[in-house]
Amino acid sequence: MRVLWSVLAILVLAAAWALLGPVETNQLACELPPWELLDQARQDSPDAAVAPAPSSPGDMPPGAGTERQPFRVSWELLGRADGHVRGDGTLDAMPRTIELLGGTWIELSGYYAPAVIAPSTDELVLTLNRWDGCCIGLPPTPFDSALVKTRTPIDFSLQHQIRFGTLRGRLVLEPFALGGLVLGLYRIEDAELLR
Repeated sequence: MRVLWSVLAILVLAAAWALLGPVETNQLACELPPWELLDQARQDSPDAAVAPAPSSPGDMPPGAGTERQPFRVSWELLGRADGHVRGDGTLDAMPRTIELLGGTWIELSGYYAPAVIAPSTDELVLTLNRWDGCCIGLPPTPFDSALVKTRTPIDFSLQHQIRFGTLRGRLVLEPFALGGLVLGLYRIEDAELLR
């Protein structure tokens, strides 16, 4: 019985609250469905391609960007480019931190595998998640994968094709798109396997 009286009291308070004053609403938000509001927000502005997306100097990873003291980059940082590459492969206002990383030396840890099945190769694919190219793991996005060209070939004979390690090399921002889909953004050149 107490519960019934409590519910009744709450209903009376809610009705009294509603009578005290009308609630102001945003008419624009009520008139347009959410997907149209998103489309309006995504429309290109004339300044979008000129001004980089905001970021603070504190966003830079540790390191100096040189071969001896590379930036120690995380996948989270590289993932900030998501939404800044158009389907035709052109760059939209990239975050300033990522723009500054282009052409510098970095260290990045992840799963690496040969780009082609071979006993040894100097072309690798480095990804955030373990992925076998077919059935195991999540396929990488353009923002959590990188094509790697090593200085010397890495031997894969009689060993697992997918391994975890840290690579050091020069980061190149180079969008690769095909059929309106962005397939890649990052390349690491002159790389060497650290561990």
